[in-house]
Amino acid sequence: MRVLAALAVVVLTAGCFDPSPAEGLLCGPGDSCPGAQRCDRFAAVPVCRAPDSDAGVRPAPNFGPGGEPALIDIPAGGFEMGCNKNLRSTCEDDEGPAHIVRLPAFQITRTEITAGQYNACVVDGACRSPPSFDMTKASHPVTARTHADAREYCSWARMRLPTEAEWEFAARGVSSFEWPWGHTPTPDCDRAVMMGCGGVGPVGALPAGASPEGVMDLAGNVAEWVNDWWQPYTTERDDPRGPVHGTQRVIRGGHASSPAADIRSARRNKAAPESQSTLVGFRCAR
Repeated sequence: MRVLAALAVVVLTAGCFDPSPAEGLLCGPGDSCPGAQRCDRFAAVPVCRAPDSDAGVRPAPNFGPGGEPALIDIPAGGFEMGCNKNLRSTCEDDEGPAHIVRLPAFQITRTEITAGQYNACVVDGACRSPPSFDMTKASHPVTARTHADAREYCSWARMRLPTEAEWEFAARGVSSFEWPWGHTPTPDCDRAVMMGCGGVGPVGALPAGASPEGVMDLAGNVAEWVNDWWQPYTTERDDPRGPVHGTQRVIRGGHASSPAADIRSARRNKAAPESQSTLVGFRCAR
């Protein structure tokens, strides 16, 4: 086991996904693992594991002078996930049916991961460098990253991508707010970077748009990858984690070019996991 763990560390620090991973390696595309192993995709580091295995532990990340991304505690609770067409006329078809979801406590990063924070992972040898990386905007969200890139950063940071349900709960809370700050007022440029508010800006710049717990930028600025494969909502009610396989990953939150209706906390979007957009970033959870 010690030899296997040592080999795992060497491969893990390379920051790549192996299509046929051995025990202790990052899960492959579609969370694939060899033999009887299963992808522990909601551990601090998503790796292939055999029963009772501790393989795949990375060395501690070097976050650099910026330090580890700040995390916000989200208490356990339940909320109405999705859009209730009996109450709102703006619901999109894939936002329903509204359903009650219950989640255990978790943590989520206070803001989207910034270019400066992502660069620490690149320097540490665990993340792929973007084709163009403007470090004069180190406090802006990192964008143009694939879903695998986002997962790789969170894994390096000993975190993971949030599930779709966790993301929406962080944005809506037990009151199932329309927007992170409440049911009212409607969005404006003091609360969200959206259409008409200029381009993508630094993270955490609009405190009036924070959730009651203090999570920032859940509406607008850049949209965000979450862990789930996209599918219509199911009847899964307790800690839903989405399907094991799919063709498109879920994106949440809207962005700087979105109209107000598209930065609602129930709004869903999707994209091929290999796609990259300057309007899509991510945050991590634990």
